[in-house]
Amino acid sequence: MLTIRSVDSIVFVNIACRKEGAVIDRRAKYTRLALRESLLKLVREKSVDKITVTDICKEADINRGTFYTHYKDAYDLLQSIEDAIAKDIESVLTSMQYSKSGNNVSSVVQEVFEYLMSNKAPCEILLGKFGDMEFLRRILYQTQSQFTAIILRQIGDVDETMLQYYFSFVANGCVGLVRSWIMNDMQETPEKLASVVATIANEGGLALFT
Repeated sequence: MLTIRSVDSIVFVNIACRKEGAVIDRRAKYTRLALRESLLKLVREKSVDKITVTDICKEADINRGTFYTHYKDAYDLLQSIEDAIAKDIESVLTSMQYSKSGNNVSSVVQEVFEYLMSNKAPCEILLGKFGDMEFLRRILYQTQSQFTAIILRQIGDVDETMLQYYFSFVANGCVGLVRSWIMNDMQETPEKLASVVATIANEGGLALFT
């Protein structure tokens, strides 16, 4: 689970290290956390393609040999952070219970938005100015199975191709919406933002199936 704490005014991202086999010793875990924190600090200023392993090691005060013990390069390090977040969101969505009535579209996207807000510090970096928009798209596409279930409950059998168009319409629209939300310092509540998405999806996209 991804949690955040402040250490001497520096956002410290504590993402649980997931590794098969033996439990990672405390020193290795600290090293990974330090490297992740350093990368996130650097991504505030420039995109990952302009960040070198030397930059990360200098920021973390860790030598390059130690870095390569844990990660192949800056992209591999970034991937480990994104994978942890994606796994957390998947767990949140999997645990949700859906009723046959109610604003289910809103419920799904609100869960994602609430997660992003509760993990604001790393998410605004990863999804902000120098962040990875493909990662944001990946997060939103994690809701596809829930959206499909919602449509089938509300309407019944539908054309599979049109259903894919519908989901692409909602998910890709959300990319721009979430990006704007982050750039505006997440001023709106997740509930309000989810309501906007649900209105667009229900009044626009659902017309494809009626």
